[in-house]
Amino acid sequence: MIEKYLKDGTIKLWDSDMDIVYIGLNNPPVNTLSNQVVDELQNALSYIQQNKKYKALYVSGLGGNFSAGADLKERAAMSDSETLLFINKLNDCFDMIESLEIPTVANISGAALGGGAELALCCDFIAVHQDAKYKKESKIGFPETTIGIIPGAGGTYRIFKKMNSSAAKYWILSGKVFSLQEAMEYGFVDFDSIQLSEFHDYLTANSRTSLVAAKASLDRCYLEADRKKQRLIELEQYKKTLGSPERIEALKKYKKK
Repeated sequence: MIEKYLKDGTIKLWDSDMDIVYIGLNNPPVNTLSNQVVDELQNALSYIQQNKKYKALYVSGLGGNFSAGADLKERAAMSDSETLLFINKLNDCFDMIESLEIPTVANISGAALGGGAELALCCDFIAVHQDAKYKKESKIGFPETTIGIIPGAGGTYRIFKKMNSSAAKYWILSGKVFSLQEAMEYGFVDFDSIQLSEFHDYLTANSRTSLVAAKASLDRCYLEADRKKQRLIELEQYKKTLGSPERIEALKKYKKK
């Protein structure tokens, strides 16, 4: 695999010759989500939105940690109104990730706490990456209630993508920091490194047109309870695949038989 770096800074952006794009959080030591990080993350996401060649996005943290969440030193200097403005900006950024048309994977390691856990929840899948170089113990959760606040960037509603109501309330209300094993048992983490490698092979082998259309249908149908409307949504997305080069080539093989 050949990689090419596109952006450098507190957010690193690079891609590969396999049409996968990568974002690396680079704000040591624990990749806190400062104003600068969020600004640069939004810029990277805008680039990805505009580039229609990529099949998937992987988000990771550099230096052994995914993200420990808010930059509390920066937050301590903010007024209440400034805090709310930042929270809105952070939510806009996370909405950009969640609304990307391509599949997204949060590849977490070390600390994935507070805003870091909320960032992971914006992705379609959460995988664990245990970096032998850093050997960081996984710490996953939402400790906000232990310091007198609550999650403010989607934690109290996106968590329902991973677990039922009582489990979600336990995670949020306790403020507990969970181990990797516990996070996998609750369903917060979808893949270990071996399972992610297998899924990665599937993604790179499949048609981008199909991946985008299938994700759009899945996301919209999940929010729609009416079966007839679900059928129309799926049909709308299926139509977009009729002219895909992969479909045309596959059908040619059967015509020759």
